[in-house]
Amino acid sequence: MWNWVPELRRDILACAGHKHIVLVEAGTPDLAMVKKWVRSPVHVVTLSTSKLVRDGIRITCRRLKSAKPQ
Repeated sequence: MWNWVPELRRDILACAGHKHIVLVEAGTPDLAMVKKWVRSPVHVVTLSTSKLVRDGIRITCRRLKSAKPQ
C-alpha cells in the first residue's frame, strides 16, 4: 500500500511523531524515507510462514533506528 500513495508519504510520516503508524506492505519496502523523516524509534515487524511449526506464523521485530536527539 505504501507504494500506492506516494503523495501522502510525508503527511503519514509526520503523524509518526505523535501517533503509532502501521504500514503494511507485501515484501520489504524501501525504508530510506522513513529513516530520514521520522524522529521517533522505528520498528519493523515481519510476518512469514514458520518452517518449524506446521501452519505456524513466524513474527520478527527489529528496531530500525533509535530516536534522534532533540
